[in-house]
Amino acid sequence: MCEDIFEDLMLRYQYLKSQRDTGQISQEQFLTEVKILQIQDQDGIWWTIDPASEALVYYNGERWIKDTSSTKQDSIELPWKNIALVFVLLLSIVFCILVLFAFYSVLVIATESSATFILALEGLF
Repeated sequence: MCEDIFEDLMLRYQYLKSQRDTGQISQEQFLTEVKILQIQDQDGIWWTIDPASEALVYYNGERWIKDTSSTKQDSIELPWKNIALVFVLLLSIVFCILVLFAFYSVLVIATESSATFILALEGLF
């Protein structure tokens, strides 16, 4: 199955959602647009997104069924989620480096300064 069509579907859904959230369209307009937001895969199966759960659903000829395969859900994960994860990871690394530097400063630099100060005092006496 071509995963690009699911990504396109999700991007179009997110665009409609952002329009609703910013007041460019009403909730009723959003639901109407989402209702016609459908794609057909190469097997002839129709797909859309359920606005209540934001889950990918397909039409089995009688009703819409929530997709339970993880491959499709993984394929429509938005890039900003990955970017946020990378940002948090980088922020954590920077924080750890700062904490290590603080410990280094206290343990090494302060100890060296104290030793230098003590040697300077010994030189006076």
